[in-house]
Amino acid sequence: MNVTLAGAGFLLYGSIYQKIVARQRTGLNMTYRKARLIKYFVLIFLFLLLMDAQAEISRNKALVVGNSQYLYTTYLPNPESDAQAISTRLEQLGFDVTLLLNIQSGELEPALQDLHNSLTENSVALFFYAGHGLRKGSSNYLIPTDSDIRQESDIERRGIDLSLVLDNLSSSPSRLNVVMLDACRNNPFQSQWSGIARSTIHVQQGLAAIEQIQKATILSYATEPGSIAVDGRGRHSPYTQALLKYLDQPGLTVEAMFSEVGRDVFRNTHGGQKPWFSSSTSPRFCFAGCGNTTITSSVTDGRQSLDRDFAKIMQALQTRDLEQLKSLASISDKQARALNGIFSAYPVLDLVTPIESRQTSQSQSRSITVEIQKARNHQGNLVIPSADWNRIRLELPRREHALN
Repeated sequence: MNVTLAGAGFLLYGSIYQKIVARQRTGLNMTYRKARLIKYFVLIFLFLLLMDAQAEISRNKALVVGNSQYLYTTYLPNPESDAQAISTRLEQLGFDVTLLLNIQSGELEPALQDLHNSLTENSVALFFYAGHGLRKGSSNYLIPTDSDIRQESDIERRGIDLSLVLDNLSSSPSRLNVVMLDACRNNPFQSQWSGIARSTIHVQQGLAAIEQIQKATILSYATEPGSIAVDGRGRHSPYTQALLKYLDQPGLTVEAMFSEVGRDVFRNTHGGQKPWFSSSTSPRFCFAGCGNTTITSSVTDGRQSLDRDFAKIMQALQTRDLEQLKSLASISDKQARALNGIFSAYPVLDLVTPIESRQTSQSQSRSITVEIQKARNHQGNLVIPSADWNRIRLELPRREHALN
């Protein structure tokens, strides 16, 4: 819109300039100085319009998908309304949004390419998907509404590999990519797979964890890998309802927002669903701005500081950086040895949103407890942590000494 205004402004400038010249030629009362001032004011106005137009061209972009009306399996009541509500909220936050409802095969790929082509180095890119998703081995697939999956081998041919989305975003010039998946539902097609022995089926419930998160990318699941998310009883799923609550909270970084979303969903589903997110090293970004604004809702005094430290601690745990952890938390020699043993034995840790993070007062110490859901050893074998090492509790410095 502002690009059009800028073009119209240039036409207006040309018209004004011609009238000034005409008035000077006919001897009407307009001094040269006045004429020059008018021209300068008009040029400044045009410059501001062009700057605004450039900002509009390079602003944040989102592709939002909601699949409810499946042709060959169960109807999902929430995804359409989830996608519409997320799209509206993102537009309110300044995103250019492309909304796709009930996509069929071949419709997502060109939309992803359009998103890729629209991104600049100043852009934040966001992809939101609500609908059926399937996991086969270590790969995840988004399911178009016209997919008729009669056997396991159809998943790869008729589903959309999540890696297509992640690769598309990681190869773009965007400064940050955010992927939100409300797709961790059960396999709706398995009951139709007659004549297949259960032992030969390699489709597992939920979605698989992505072990290598690509550059400047934050990936969020509606529930932890291998678990199933539920549709809500109302208009929205528990995950989307929590996103709508926190997306426009000023001062919340993306990581802090997902932490709040996780706590909300866990509480509202009575522990039945625990959202999960993972990230690579990413720039600081807040959907509603990162200024020093008072945060309401469930975010109490000191929560911003706690969430910033939490994001740094999660990054240090994921990279198994013990020295960084020591700079962020008060770690005893005994705890350092225990952490070093875990890091040495398990190069891959599957961490979930903290089960506890608290600050009793501004002057007292703060603590964060993170759960290790799963781990992989050097042979690539999956290990379920036992009760004696599946939780990491870290004491943080007092708030006045907290890192910014």
